Amino acid sequence: MPSEKPQSGSLLVQLWKHLRDDDEIRALTRKLVRVVRDMLVVKEPVQKLTYNDAIAYFVNERPDDPRIVKGALLLLPERVGTRVFFLFLDEQNTPLCGTDRHFYGRNLKVQSLDEELEEAFGGTELLLLE
Repeated sequence: MPSEKPQSGSLLVQLWKHLRDDDEIRALTRKLVRVVRDMLVVKEPVQKLTYNDAIAYFVNERPDDPRIVKGALLLLPERVGTRVFFLFLDEQNTPLCGTDRHFYGRNLKVQSLDEELEEAFGGTELLLLE
């Protein structure tokens, strides 16, 4: 078990409990968890996030940074709804930030995901988009 396990009571404990045994997934998730801690800002909830809306964000809001090779969606279940983190990654699956040292991406609180997006996640909390 990795030594970076979130402490009891952390918002990230729920995510940690749902990880697969695959080392690559664990490593990527640890990187993403470190990033999303800085992105936990309360915003107006979205009723339903669709697959098309998620893909459109990565296409239309992609920063002009040649290091970006893929995007990631990370789900964090909450008491009511789900927090969805949108991140831009490099070849090593490292979340990227700009010169202002803020990570590229956003987070949304959503009430639900549409069927197509649910299927894309396939029962996991992490979806990589290449």
